[in-house]
Amino acid sequence: MYLFISTLEEHDINISMDGKGRFRDNIFIERLWRSVKCGCGYITEYKEVKELRTALGEWFAWYNRERLHQALGYRTPGGVYREGLEGLPHAALCRI
Repeated sequence: MYLFISTLEEHDINISMDGKGRFRDNIFIERLWRSVKCGCGYITEYKEVKELRTALGEWFAWYNRERLHQALGYRTPGGVYREGLEGLPHAALCRI
């Protein structure tokens, strides 16, 4: 185990990782939140939480259904997800 992880654990400090325990896993969520902040959060002043929730819902719908992602071969996350569901029972399908 990495020394810095042992040091954090000795001081009862929780670190953000997935179940596999890799420190790099947090990079992906940090990049997503950077995209959220730059694409939705910083460009508008929201006066009410309801406005922010609506804007975030619209932004995530755009991000998942319309925005092409280079890392996904210029496909959308929703499209990649649906491709992975092909052949599964109908009950397993959900809308993205």
